[in-house]
Amino acid sequence: MAVRTPSVEPVAAVVLKGRRESFTATRPDGTVVTVDRNIDNGEQTVTEK
Repeated sequence: MAVRTPSVEPVAAVVLKGRRESFTATRPDGTVVTVDRNIDNGEQTVTEK
């Protein structure tokens, strides 16, 4: 007896985000920003609120 297995879609389109941290900080001029940092590769973005 043959066993049928379901077809599986490739996972190449999946983007791994890695470990991240996000926090709010205040610049010296008083502007509030959100800092988002990827812990694995060191990439960091700063967004004004």
